Amino acid sequence: MKVSPIEVPGYIIPYITKECAGIYTEGAGENFTEIRIEPTSVFGMFLTRTLRPDYKVKFYQLTIYSRKIGNKTAFSTDILEFKNNAEFQIDLSFEDLENFYRFLDTLFNTSFYFFMSGFCYGCDDKKKIKNGINTFIEKYDLLEYGFNENQMRILYWRYRNNGSVSAFRNNKSFKFFTSGKF
Repeated sequence: MKVSPIEVPGYIIPYITKECAGIYTEGAGENFTEIRIEPTSVFGMFLTRTLRPDYKVKFYQLTIYSRKIGNKTAFSTDILEFKNNAEFQIDLSFEDLENFYRFLDTLFNTSFYFFMSGFCYGCDDKKKIKNGINTFIEKYDLLEYGFNENQMRILYWRYRNNGSVSAFRNNKSFKFFTSGKF
């Protein structure tokens, strides 16, 4: 069996593992989460359209490995496509990987915006944006990945001013955290 790793930016991992109901296993200082992805789901359709297999895929499986190293967590990921219970390597080009990152990042950012919209709608506190951002940062362990309140505030206002799903509509990501670009 050959497995081809797909590297996912670290901050996406806590988001995926907490929001996708997967099977979580602990053992020998390492943990792993297996998430089954149906080919007809949005995530599965992205993979299918990117890979264009010449056979019907039964399902994809994203496996996320993690290990604590001091106070930080190291992650790696594998994704397999299953056909008749046989495993196949998924081989993505650099362009496909960039599109995969953009897709996950846009999903993460859009989820953040909708989280903030709901949080602010249900809160009468004058510091509701600050409190919402800090709640989101804490929920997904984002301090470990260099996120801070100011970055998240900029992201929130970009989505609010440009439309909540505009990044999906125009195939752009408002990404600036890992690339350092604004």
